[in-house]
Amino acid sequence: MTAELDDTSAPWIPRLGGRAPLGAGLDQTARTGRWDRSRYPDRSAARMAVLAAAAARGWQLADVRAAVGSGAWRGLARLYERSSEPGRFDRLLPYEWRKAVVFVGGEKNVRDWLTSVSNSRPPAAIDGADEFGLIRQWMTGTACAVADPERVSRWGRRAVAVRQLLAAIGQAAMVSGSAVLEFGTRNLALHSGLSQRTVSRLLAMLYAEPDPLLDVVTRGRMARADRIALRIPDAYAESVRWRRRRAGRIDGIHPASCSLVAQPGSSTRYSTAPRPAVPRWPGRRG
Repeated sequence: MTAELDDTSAPWIPRLGGRAPLGAGLDQTARTGRWDRSRYPDRSAARMAVLAAAAARGWQLADVRAAVGSGAWRGLARLYERSSEPGRFDRLLPYEWRKAVVFVGGEKNVRDWLTSVSNSRPPAAIDGADEFGLIRQWMTGTACAVADPERVSRWGRRAVAVRQLLAAIGQAAMVSGSAVLEFGTRNLALHSGLSQRTVSRLLAMLYAEPDPLLDVVTRGRMARADRIALRIPDAYAESVRWRRRRAGRIDGIHPASCSLVAQPGSSTRYSTAPRPAVPRWPGRRG
């Protein structure tokens, strides 16, 4: 199956004969929010099954939104609901739809999402821009956020630390080759020059922001870290399209800078120039 772009630039898979209805089981899940727990262990798996079935049957993202908006698929919207994260459906649906299209399209290098899994080549593009391009667009979005007085005022004295953490997240995304990643606070702390506790607090703040830079796909449990998706805030979407970013690699804070950052009055500059080797991210090869 070959993915194409619809009028809104969202990927979809055309089907000979047009769009077809879902099977009875998944259609019931989409309508009621109840699923077969012997097949799908949690609500995340259930909603991905619905989206994958829709993608395989020639649906477009706009069709899914329309079904939810009309109330026919109110159950699918319920599978996204979380009281602590208003607007979660609107933020996560585009990412999960794209993931479903990639799965249905039979791409060979869809990530397993475990931090120990690494692919030797970048993910296949399905929307005209490869995954690394999406990550660089997100980094441009972070630059827009840093220049936004309203957002920076909400960050307050934590603004410098937030910049360090966002740089580390950008580096983690480039290493994993995916805009959806799962890296623990310990590794992010190492590559941001911050303490693990500070990273945890900053992530909680970034998750709760209006029009956030990060979306929580799955909350971490036990040894598993939060799975997060990079998100370009709506407020910066237009700027990201025309604003150019300097070429070069995306790096976090060099561990040698930790002592420098800790000194009052000191600052750390972000650079795309080559630098000495640093400890590798989990799962990185070469």
